[in-house]
Amino acid sequence: NERSGATRRKYEDYYFHPGQNSELGRRGSLEENSEENSTIGAASSSSLSAPGTALFQHWLYDYRNSSAFSRLPLFDPWNEFPSSEIILRSYPDIGSDEGVFDLDLGRWTTNYDKQKQATSESTFGAARSPEKSTERRTGQTKNRNKRSARDYYTLWYTVELPFPETFQQQRQMEQLKELVIEANDSSSNDSSSLASGRPATASQQQARWRRGHLILHGVNYLPKVYFDGRLIVPYSTHEKLHDNHNFIDNVHEEGNLRNNFGGMFLRRHYDLEIAPSDLKDGVREGPSNDAATPSLPLEILVLPPPHVGKPTLSHSSSTSTSASEFELQSNHLRNANNNNITSANNKSQSPSSTPNPKRRQQPQGQGGNHDLAKSGAIMQCTAGWDWVPSHVPDRNTGIWDRVEVEWVWGDVKLDDVYVRVLNVTAATIGDELQDENGHVEFEDKEEEERLPLGDDVVVSAWLDLSVTATYHGSRDHDNNAFPIRGSIEYVIKHHQKSGDKRKEHTTSPSSSSSPPKSLILTNGTIHNITIATSVSIMHLGQIYLPRAKLWWPHTHGSQPLYSVELTFRSLDGKSDDAVDGNNNNPTPAIHESTTQSTFGIRTISSFTHPKTKSFALKVNGHPVFLQGGNWITTDLFLRYSNSPKRYLQELQLLRNVGFNSLRVWGGGIAETTYFYEAADQLGLLIYQEFWMTGDNNGRFAGDYDWPLDHEAYLHNVWDTVKRLRNHPSLAWYGGGNELFPIADADSGNGSGGVSPPSDIEAGIKQVISDIDGTRPYVTSSVMEAGDDESFFDPEKSLGPKDGPYGILDEQLFFDRNPGLKTPVLSDNEIHRGASPSNVKDKDAPGRNIGFQTEVGSVSHPELKSLQRFLSPEAMDSFPDCGETSDRGGSVNEEWSYFKYLPFTESEDIGAVDHICSFLYPPLVNDTSEDGVKSRMKSIEDYTWAAQLAQYFQYKTLFEGYSMKMWEYYSAIYLWKSSSPSPTLRGALYDWYLSTNGGYWGARSGLAGGSPVRLVLNLQDFRLHIVNTLSLTLSPLVNEVGIDEDWGVKWRSYTLDGSLMGSGVVRLKSSTIRGNSVSRLDHPLPWLGNIKTSNMIMGLGIGDELP
Repeated sequence: NERSGATRRKYEDYYFHPGQNSELGRRGSLEENSEENSTIGAASSSSLSAPGTALFQHWLYDYRNSSAFSRLPLFDPWNEFPSSEIILRSYPDIGSDEGVFDLDLGRWTTNYDKQKQATSESTFGAARSPEKSTERRTGQTKNRNKRSARDYYTLWYTVELPFPETFQQQRQMEQLKELVIEANDSSSNDSSSLASGRPATASQQQARWRRGHLILHGVNYLPKVYFDGRLIVPYSTHEKLHDNHNFIDNVHEEGNLRNNFGGMFLRRHYDLEIAPSDLKDGVREGPSNDAATPSLPLEILVLPPPHVGKPTLSHSSSTSTSASEFELQSNHLRNANNNNITSANNKSQSPSSTPNPKRRQQPQGQGGNHDLAKSGAIMQCTAGWDWVPSHVPDRNTGIWDRVEVEWVWGDVKLDDVYVRVLNVTAATIGDELQDENGHVEFEDKEEEERLPLGDDVVVSAWLDLSVTATYHGSRDHDNNAFPIRGSIEYVIKHHQKSGDKRKEHTTSPSSSSSPPKSLILTNGTIHNITIATSVSIMHLGQIYLPRAKLWWPHTHGSQPLYSVELTFRSLDGKSDDAVDGNNNNPTPAIHESTTQSTFGIRTISSFTHPKTKSFALKVNGHPVFLQGGNWITTDLFLRYSNSPKRYLQELQLLRNVGFNSLRVWGGGIAETTYFYEAADQLGLLIYQEFWMTGDNNGRFAGDYDWPLDHEAYLHNVWDTVKRLRNHPSLAWYGGGNELFPIADADSGNGSGGVSPPSDIEAGIKQVISDIDGTRPYVTSSVMEAGDDESFFDPEKSLGPKDGPYGILDEQLFFDRNPGLKTPVLSDNEIHRGASPSNVKDKDAPGRNIGFQTEVGSVSHPELKSLQRFLSPEAMDSFPDCGETSDRGGSVNEEWSYFKYLPFTESEDIGAVDHICSFLYPPLVNDTSEDGVKSRMKSIEDYTWAAQLAQYFQYKTLFEGYSMKMWEYYSAIYLWKSSSPSPTLRGALYDWYLSTNGGYWGARSGLAGGSPVRLVLNLQDFRLHIVNTLSLTLSPLVNEVGIDEDWGVKWRSYTLDGSLMGSGVVRLKSSTIRGNSVSRLDHPLPWLGNIKTSNMIMGLGIGDELP
């Protein structure tokens, strides 16, 4: 903002005036008005790392100018979650005004627009005449009814983009002059023209130059970019592979704005060409530049989603933008499935009535009024959900992921290198698998597919290498490109993690300081490369990697990573290390571009397990029991989307619990590169869903045909697959959350519609097949229960149902389908009043949950976290004993706002309050008009008891599912594991990253991820040994026989820590099979001398002790 003389303040990198848009002048320089009415946004170059979304810009502005907001509490938008007062009273919801998005105009049109259009015509879209400063600051303008809230969240981002340092050095200018002379001397040489990609005359004028490339890694929803005052359109990096890919169009006509597809998960690439002919003595002339800091203006306009919907009020099914403090969105839950334990629910269940055809009129709650789903590739939960206390007023409009500017020599740009692992074989096999002649005998075909376990195992692998090349050079009068010939050099080496003590080395093969040979696995040069089309997928052939190590989930092994770097150089120059054996005065290539990526060596496949009759996963040929959690994202407002530290911290927490997998839920986002880099390093398997939910895409509400723009949606799918496919942590793709992929009237899908829509479903499968080809795809997380494929198809859905989500008696977790009746029933069967006893095939795949995508329970943060988001009054108003409702009664309004979930079981299973059931601390009785009520003595006591209740709940949850591994279940995912906002439900740690009792219970139940662990069945009090590895465990054998320690060691203590006894339970079997659970037929010796206690009686075994 230097041109207007605005004063730089704190957070200057995000300088922004909310609620105002200015028109562009002829060359894009913003209109010269007074200081307060000049640019609406300005940023230094460092702001390109994390510009932030629209609401974030408002928060930063308010934070800097808190005196103008004295009525609001001060908060730090980086480190604090905004209060409901700030969210609700300061900023209008983006859906508060009706409007229509005109895709051709690239703008919102409202009634106010139509009135103004007769007298004022803006250059594009959401531009508005500047308003008075006082009106702009408060966001409460006198003419607010004349301004759309969508305009309030329409953003300008502006920056002066400095030239690369090359253009500021005299030495480089001298080299350019020499190259121009050489080009003059060789102007008649055809091969020179072919190498440079331009006719000789163009080479004489341009010589060697830098071309800038702008990459927007994540923008919500539609950006328009102006560089040096010129509107520039994104160029495609998607090659049209097949004629039937009508959703991919790389025809790139000047000004064809349709190429700028909307969507939150689509990278946009822009050409920022700067050539020496544009410079004078290395500096661009112009009023905004000087010789010291040559630069050009870059301005980005971000328009909101075309369909934003409306959030729902807390105590009503209507929508409004004048909500009171606790009336932001509905906590309306669909009636609990009669097949479930009817407890308070923190996740949606199927409706109790037959869905209406097409446009569902589901009461608003999950995704507001559901219209946001029309926009397609979007974060649906920003309109509100039943686990989040607030919707996001701006729906996270703005630049939410990284912004990158790369300066490349010449007209060729490399992107998206892909390393596809074709074949992996063990280079060394243990002696125990070899006969006397060195041959390997496998027991069966499945065994033959398995690669050896062990961090010291060395494998060989064939890799298929490809890269995307885009051409940006000159064309003749017939629009034909001048071909560029050259070569591509590649280097594959060991990837060094951050913090590696070994010195970092440049990986380019042309570097004067190449990496040590011990780090390089292989390198080489691929010749005869010709680039002559706008987009080319360069298939570089197969490369043999003779010695590498396998990537494993952390429960099975280590996570070695490798890096690949490709460099294209045109034939008109020679690299530094290829000039007559020395490095003196090398001739640089006119066209040069480098790209790199990391990858891991592993195989992945899916199969239907014969016992669980559900989807199951193999890694390197080994079945992996998936134990994990559901993931939304780090922060509801995406403030940490550009923080690798935050991602690493959260994923490290989840790995330490013992999770080996995470499901990225379809109502959230396609996670960032930083998320996947952390998962790669930590050994977590990721199930990534695309952006649909049954709550908004037809099954329960919304419409089966949504999103409206199928082509734009598939562009987002295409780019997401391209971006993520190298990550070894990415295990498989999912079409979305709780969809309905099979149209059948008897299954409850009365409209005959399917979700995803059939063309999108076909497009997703084609994209994955064409540009990945190594991972499974499953259409939906759950579908519907039933006896046959007309109800449930395990190839289209992971399970027939999910849930439950309330607190349960711990013993129930050792039943099949805990908290649900067995066998499970379809929605229509429940509606008709059917009974499980009438099910004809109780073992059908759709009658039992073999793959549990969501099961959840209570959550309560620790005391210090509660104090950060609850008022003192709310802290003193904790619920009474026996509370069964999530609102009303003894539940404070703030507790309801933050989605309180009761710790009391439903009445049909005992109505036990798991907090008040502890005998210490003692309860107190309050006399009221309704009689005597029991309460914990204080919030400190309440919170202490809540931590213990969570501990036991999550410990037994994971022990129960683990004990039936591969008998009933192939996977268990907790709903949910992370907390993107402060809340009182569904998380193992809170938004402040403080763990709760449930975290440590889950860690105990999973033994921190140990592949071999003990489980105590609370129903018969027998011990079980869970072995999750494909290895048979055997005791050490000495001269006198089996090691005497072959067994289960035990010690027992009193509650004050006194040792009561110890010993060893001997194992009768000499082995423990792999991927199995072994039951120990021994009574527990440490219970023998314990008198019956209240706790033991509560477990129902007081009279059965030995």
